[in-house]
Amino acid sequence: MSVVEDRVLAEQVNDLILAWLQNSRFKPGDRLKEEELAEELRVSRTPVREAFKTLAAHGFITKVARKGVLVSEINPRELQEVMDLRYLLEMHAAERGVERITDAEIGAMRSLVEQCDALVTAQDVQAYIQYVKQDCDLHRLIILAARNRLLAEIYERLAVFLQIARVRLSQTGPDMTRGHEEHRRIVAAYAQRDKDQLLELLGNHLNRSRKEILQVVASMGS
Repeated sequence: MSVVEDRVLAEQVNDLILAWLQNSRFKPGDRLKEEELAEELRVSRTPVREAFKTLAAHGFITKVARKGVLVSEINPRELQEVMDLRYLLEMHAAERGVERITDAEIGAMRSLVEQCDALVTAQDVQAYIQYVKQDCDLHRLIILAARNRLLAEIYERLAVFLQIARVRLSQTGPDMTRGHEEHRRIVAAYAQRDKDQLLELLGNHLNRSRKEILQVVASMGS
């Protein structure tokens, strides 16, 4: 197999493991075995090993002596830093994007909100995990509307980290109703191109979400 093929496979394995972290197949503290993953994915151990290096560099997994490769625990301080940066990036994106967003993008936002209606009604763990994915997709649209490629690249790593962290909240059966209604009002502000209203709604939403997530993560570590 060529170097290029190995690199492509490593990227695919990396993306798949990230998806498994995001949907809670692998949880913090779980051990990842190179040989087992290679066998399951029907690839050699080389792309799995390369994927591990990338995931470790981004802090998603950790190599521990005598234990092997483990899914990283959520670090409350790092989570605080991620959410602080998320606030700055999204508020900047909203300020720039409210005048640049297209009707099609607003339609995509509305569609995501509508898809979450049934999830909010269900109020169970699996519904929450799916809701988190839809929530992240909505916030990605906020970033993309700013038309800043570098901003989007920086945000993506934060989004993946945050999605993995939020899945841990599924243990507590969180209420999705408030966040869902906030999303609906945020999308309405975009549709009206009302910058002041949008920034107020989004800022309050991000601050409330940050406070709740940090409180739950702190209580889980106590």
